Amino acid sequence: MARIVTIFLFLSLLLGGCDTKEPQSSLQPVSHSVAKEGSQSKKDQPDGPSVSTEESAAAIQDEAEQQESPGISIDNSRRTAITNAVKKAGPAVVSITVTELQRGYKREFDAFFFRYFDVPIQREVQSVGSGFIISEDGLVVTNEHVASKNSKTIMVALSDGNQYEAKLIGSDELADLS
Repeated sequence: MARIVTIFLFLSLLLGGCDTKEPQSSLQPVSHSVAKEGSQSKKDQPDGPSVSTEESAAAIQDEAEQQESPGISIDNSRRTAITNAVKKAGPAVVSITVTELQRGYKREFDAFFFRYFDVPIQREVQSVGSGFIISEDGLVVTNEHVASKNSKTIMVALSDGNQYEAKLIGSDELADLS
């Protein structure tokens, strides 16, 4: 218990000294114009791009605001990346409904007198899973625990609502792929 308290205190002291905001500089940009002997006066200078003090201060303030909130831009980039990935991969994702026969035993007789006489039974069980299309001819990959060799029927539903009956080509129980 003392070890946990020590670790907690150490981490709180360590993280307490962290500050997420960068210190703001009190320095303001200043533009100086120094005239040298033999240099052109303001009237004689060619018209060109010049940056005023107000414009440079606004640019520095915008840059400081962007540096203060890097988390927002990172969140937006992650959100955009996830959205783009879903748009690209979404149509390939399919829903798979499998009907299979499960075998079991049922006690038909009185439990006291006939406890060793179990009657074998079979029942249909439906399960649902997902998979994705990996080729243009309709080859779908899913997990082996979703569609196994015991499957009676396999129905594949596409994102546009169309449903197709599928057949199992192969499965690998160890890699859990079908």
